[in-house]
Amino acid sequence: MMFKHKRRPYRFVVVDDSIIFIQGVRSTVRNTPHLELVGWANTPEEAIKKYKQVRPDVVVVDLCLPEHRASQSQLIRHADPRCGLDLIRTLRGQRRNGPRILATSTRVEDGLIVQAMRAGAKGFVDRDIDPDQFLGAITRVAKGDTVFDDRHFHLVKEVEKIDQALTRRERQVLRLLCQGSSNKQIAEHLGISVRTAESYVRSLCDKFGVSKRYEVTTKAWRLGLCLTSSNGKIIWLL
Repeated sequence: MMFKHKRRPYRFVVVDDSIIFIQGVRSTVRNTPHLELVGWANTPEEAIKKYKQVRPDVVVVDLCLPEHRASQSQLIRHADPRCGLDLIRTLRGQRRNGPRILATSTRVEDGLIVQAMRAGAKGFVDRDIDPDQFLGAITRVAKGDTVFDDRHFHLVKEVEKIDQALTRRERQVLRLLCQGSSNKQIAEHLGISVRTAESYVRSLCDKFGVSKRYEVTTKAWRLGLCLTSSNGKIIWLL
């Protein structure tokens, strides 16, 4: 008589600073026999420690984890996309293949999703989606599938092509453009002539495949070359 082998549940860890969100996941997954929540963490440091302890199949990472920074009188907590992106890279580098990562956030922005893909995430879901869809995404990632829209794969190819083509000076000019600087202001800031600044802007237009300077900045934001933290600070990923 042959017995069918029963596969163990896919094991996952949730990294999120919201206790309420984690409790919701714990409650939802109780009646899902093929998934097992084996731990959770509130900070990147806790996440790495927990991963090493339990070695899950999937780690669910909130991209906009708070950045903890002490001031003279208080602990400042700003949601910074770099915290989640850096954590994904660190987890992916923990062993040869690394865990499969499902990124999540309430900020459903093309740029943030594209950068999560570049960091090594295998999927992205809106943090506020239906619980069954959320668990379905974890299952798909655990099985080796990806959970991204097709357009995001095209955007990743586009941003990598641009990123490889940009010179150091063009990156400096791009940062100033995204801050709203005029050609004259760019020239003054970099110690170059206005004509040279205009030349760099034209070069950026060519490399971004657009014809106007404002289109360069729009595309840079869309591709995630620059993002914002919860306090409005511009974060550069170029």
